[in-house]
Amino acid sequence: MTARYFCTVALAALLLCSTTAFAGPTFESVTFGKQSTHCDAKNASVSIMLEGRGIIIGFDKMLIEIGSKASGTERMRCDVTLKLAAPLEAPAVIQIDVRGDSLLSGKGATAATFTMLGRKEEINFHPMDDAGVQRFSAKLPKGAGQLDFTIEASAQGTYPESTALIFIGSLDIVFERKR
Repeated sequence: MTARYFCTVALAALLLCSTTAFAGPTFESVTFGKQSTHCDAKNASVSIMLEGRGIIIGFDKMLIEIGSKASGTERMRCDVTLKLAAPLEAPAVIQIDVRGDSLLSGKGATAATFTMLGRKEEINFHPMDDAGVQRFSAKLPKGAGQLDFTIEASAQGTYPESTALIFIGSLDIVFERKR
């Protein structure tokens, strides 16, 4: 065997190893939980992009309104599971941008929370970050194969004095790039 053959084999092995080492984690699928009230595969569009490194979930029915025709409180819930293509080889951070808004009149009120990894945080559409979204980050440990999270919201209004509307339009989800 020639030196050229050994160099070609060594270069191919080096390229193969470097490609897998820098490929990074990817998403495989998105599923919605049975307790979800306003999101499921029928009324949400899921696009896996960036070769599996990102997901956009668009919602058609993640909206509640109360007070324009009746008094009371309305609630919605969305349970989401992001399945990874393979267990993580190293810890990774996932960024989740929540796009939505709330509109109030009179003494109407809304509230929303985002729960993941045992942590519950309030969703405030104001103030948002510079990109016009509220961003949440999740650090997954080595070996993790999925991320589960829940969005819950409520709207309270009294007809005809006050109304409340809250909606979640989409989620943009990506693995944080290392700098």
